[in-house]
Amino acid sequence: MKGAEDGPLFTPRPPAAPTSSLAAGTPARVAKPLRNMAGFIDRAAELVALGEARHFSEAGWINRAALKSLFIDLDSAAKKVPHDIRERYPEVPWRELSGVRNLLAHGYESVQDRILWNTAVRQLPAMGAVLERAADEIEGNLA
Repeated sequence: MKGAEDGPLFTPRPPAAPTSSLAAGTPARVAKPLRNMAGFIDRAAELVALGEARHFSEAGWINRAALKSLFIDLDSAAKKVPHDIRERYPEVPWRELSGVRNLLAHGYESVQDRILWNTAVRQLPAMGAVLERAADEIEGNLA
């Protein structure tokens, strides 16, 4: 066993290089969470396409649960988007995605399915288009 005279038992690691900038990864790697987010929005659109009556029917609980899960997944992917990319696309409600995720994960009784439905119908399609454009621009600008 080492004693105090032998030096420290553990050697601290050097700090890791920051990973929150475009320089930290390839264009495809930086664009991946944006494409994932757009994919989750596409899945939400598939649920919307099944219709409002089905979504809110007694048997529609699976659709409602799936939509909630997609909103959580959206935020999980958004957390992987570098800060400088978030700043470049302010039309994506980055903070609000996190707020919705927190409500869904921690206050599920208070979440109204109608609000999620309306958001999926009215706001997600435009957000998906922005995310696809952002991924295309990143891959084109950094390639």
